[in-house]
Amino acid sequence: MDLSKELVDMLSTDRLNDPEDWKQPEQKAVKEKIEIDPEEQLEWNRELDALREGGTMNMYGAPRWLMENFEMSKAGAEQVFLNWTKTIEP
Repeated sequence: MDLSKELVDMLSTDRLNDPEDWKQPEQKAVKEKIEIDPEEQLEWNRELDALREGGTMNMYGAPRWLMENFEMSKAGAEQVFLNWTKTIEP
C-alpha cells in the first residue's frame, strides 16, 4: 500500500489510536517469536557486532543482509536482529 494512501486510510478510519500502527517496522514484522538456539544467537551476535563495528552499513539493514548472505528466512533474520538489539549498549 502506498504510504500516502495508508496515511489517508488511517486518518479516515480513526486508526491513529491503534498502537499497532505506530510500531517500528521491525516490531510489526515479528508477530510470532521464533526461537533461536542461544549458542546460535551468540554466533549471530558476533557477526552483527563485526558488521556494526565495520561501519559499512546502517544496522537497520541487517535483517536483509542476513537474508541475502546466509539464506535466512525473513522471520528468522528479523528475530536474530531483534535479539541482537537487546544485547547492544546505546
